[in-house]
Amino acid sequence: PLSPYVESFLQSQGFSMERSKQPATSSSYNLLPTPVRIVDNTAYVCQLPGCRQLLSEKVAKAFDIRCVDLVLKSKTPPSQSYFMPLSDGHALCYLDGFDEKSQQKIQSEFQVLAVNHEEALLGACSGVLVSPYVILPESCHRTQLELAQYGYAPVALPVHNNSTQQTVSLQDMVLAI
Repeated sequence: PLSPYVESFLQSQGFSMERSKQPATSSSYNLLPTPVRIVDNTAYVCQLPGCRQLLSEKVAKAFDIRCVDLVLKSKTPPSQSYFMPLSDGHALCYLDGFDEKSQQKIQSEFQVLAVNHEEALLGACSGVLVSPYVILPESCHRTQLELAQYGYAPVALPVHNNSTQQTVSLQDMVLAI
């Protein structure tokens, strides 16, 4: 469940909150650790190169939606996401993090707001979208400027690193607005 603060904020921004009457069910599909971004009826599934079993097949079957495979160049998973769909057909993306075929898929479906490698590693593509706000780490200055040029309202949030892990919660990000 959402905290009362987050729920109140979302309602003040015009979002309606509906509670499901159906009990939650568990899934036998292990979808982690690779990021899955869902836009409308499409799941964009980021995968490491050379995966024997495509995660997107499991996602498509489990949720009955269209899936687009996005294959990362590196065999080592990045500490942050390299792809973040926004509204109005835009996406924040560090294109060089994906293989050529995946880059073409992203560019054919989105107008890409390019993120450089340094800011991708800082979490520029791991932000939170509460349209028109995009909450992202304050150290992502170029990405903030790019977002503002396309009509988004970037909200910079200080991020504290404990050597390798960020300690900012979703609630902290939304409340920063």
